[in-house]
Amino acid sequence: MRVIALIQRIASDRFVQFLAVGAALYLGHAVLTGSPLRGPRDARLIEIDAGRLELLDAEFVREHFRRPSHAELAERVDQYIDTEVLVREARALGFDEDLVVRRRLAQKMRFLLEDTVRVQAPKAEEIEAFLATRDPPHDPDRLDLEQVFFSERDGVQAAWDRARAAAAALASETRPDLEVGDPFVVARALEGQTRDRLARDFGAPFAAAAFALIPGRWQAVRSDYGAHAVRVTRRAPTQAWAREQAVESASQQILAARRAKANRRRLAVLRAQYRTEIADPDLTAALAALRETLER
Repeated sequence: MRVIALIQRIASDRFVQFLAVGAALYLGHAVLTGSPLRGPRDARLIEIDAGRLELLDAEFVREHFRRPSHAELAERVDQYIDTEVLVREARALGFDEDLVVRRRLAQKMRFLLEDTVRVQAPKAEEIEAFLATRDPPHDPDRLDLEQVFFSERDGVQAAWDRARAAAAALASETRPDLEVGDPFVVARALEGQTRDRLARDFGAPFAAAAFALIPGRWQAVRSDYGAHAVRVTRRAPTQAWAREQAVESASQQILAARRAKANRRRLAVLRAQYRTEIADPDLTAALAALRETLER
């Protein structure tokens, strides 16, 4: 009974079905044509078989919601031939080894594998256990601020002196003139800025200094690019998430982790079909240790 249950479980797995269908199509084509198993096909032969015509026909139907005419299908075939010629010529020139192309191909294969993955939704007790091991989810502190930039074209100290003078001048005005300063890629008025966002745009020291400022006061602050006169206009404190939002976020994180684990297992099945030889023995051992950690 256990054997039968195991066979039924394997047979119902979408990834196994995906591999089985691919193998069946490959072998079926071999039986009908006799060509794929007898050796590599002619590199100069572009074969438009019945299966390819069906795919082109279905592609047209998806786009236009009707079957193509003979002339329209011929146009699709013509476009396919052009594409196939260019792809083969690109491969002949080694373009398929291009890093960007390789990444796109790998990405498309990952998407294909992910389509075969089914993971179980977390139960209520699993979500509660997940939330219990983490800090309560919340929205971080946010700042609205104004900043005027001063470049270091005349030196670091000169930029700092200009920023301090501007901060003093702006503080003395009822309606500050934000047109002073130098051009900068980031807007002068910023809203809803988190510490991480400011660190990304200006550098970590600027973010730390901005969050330490007293709202309403102009002060000079250094960034990775120069000096700034900065005023915080509003500070929104940390807000805890609603219960429903926290539960939904936890559920999605659990599902994402399960999908990632299932995808690693799927990829491991494919990797097992290949042999790997690495020139550095130490690197081989390190890779084996890494794979053991990832597959736990």
